[in-house]
Amino acid sequence: MSSTPPQVPSTNMLNGSIGALFIGTIINAIFYGVTCDQTFTYYMKSKKRDTWIMQSLVGILWIFNTIDIGLIAHAVYFYAIKNFSNPASLRLETWTEPGFNVLANLNDLLIRGIFIHRVWKLSQNLPTTIILWVANISTSSLGIVLAARIAMIGDLMNLDSVSWLLKTQFSLVCIIDTAIAIVLCIILAHMKTGFSRTDSQIQTLIRFSIHTGALTSIVAISIVVTYAAMPHNFVYIAIFLSLPRLYLNALLAMLNARGGIIAESDTNASSSLKLSSLRFVNHSNPVVPPSYTSDGSDRSDLVAFKDERYGSTSSKIDVKISHSVIVSRDV
Repeated sequence: MSSTPPQVPSTNMLNGSIGALFIGTIINAIFYGVTCDQTFTYYMKSKKRDTWIMQSLVGILWIFNTIDIGLIAHAVYFYAIKNFSNPASLRLETWTEPGFNVLANLNDLLIRGIFIHRVWKLSQNLPTTIILWVANISTSSLGIVLAARIAMIGDLMNLDSVSWLLKTQFSLVCIIDTAIAIVLCIILAHMKTGFSRTDSQIQTLIRFSIHTGALTSIVAISIVVTYAAMPHNFVYIAIFLSLPRLYLNALLAMLNARGGIIAESDTNASSSLKLSSLRFVNHSNPVVPPSYTSDGSDRSDLVAFKDERYGSTSSKIDVKISHSVIVSRDV
């Protein structure tokens, strides 16, 4: 008995398949260009602030994204060029697709792990860190299982049997990215001191956390929505392709932004005043106890307040300025 021939996609479906992949490839090429620029900036200006482990991770992530872009280009070539006159090939999965699925999940696992490590270093909260790590590993493992199941099915337009797996994975991506962003924002908010310069620097880090979590969460939700609405084309795949570049660009932007924040803090080193160091000195007493910094030099500043009505100096206040950089290089 002859087998039923595969259903040939209609011409109208080409816009949602090859067209979507083509647009997605162009967008990813742009994102990859930004990734290369930020990676170059990191190694030229920012790597000295990190350990060799972080420097190696950035290089590994860049290699992952480079290979990923090559695999995407091969898939587009297979569908759009090699099988130009064979629309039925759109139902087939190339050998490169499981490859960039696995690489994308490993990329996301490592980058989320770096953000979770930041949570640990800032809070030292072991239960929260463990919960986030378990969720991170579970999400990426689910993604690798999904890639294996799709490879076993072999029909990209008939994934109904694994649709629950796809929706579950990207829903978890949205949840964990949002959770990491919220936890980081709460931790940073509790670090505020009440001094405008320090709080401004912390507010910048909070904005980075919100933008990172919001952007990747929106993309994950978009994948779920487009798959639910159009399960038999490649629109959701085109959106998924951009996720690794968004993760890496968000990480590199945060790492490279530290230079500007720390430079501002170093230039304006007086970021906090300790009230306990204020000394009110009688003008008639010539002896003023000096204040010293950690290097042993006298850094007391005598601030005179002049009474404009009488044209005389009525009192002096010995003010010790605490020089400290609030924004840690590890943040």
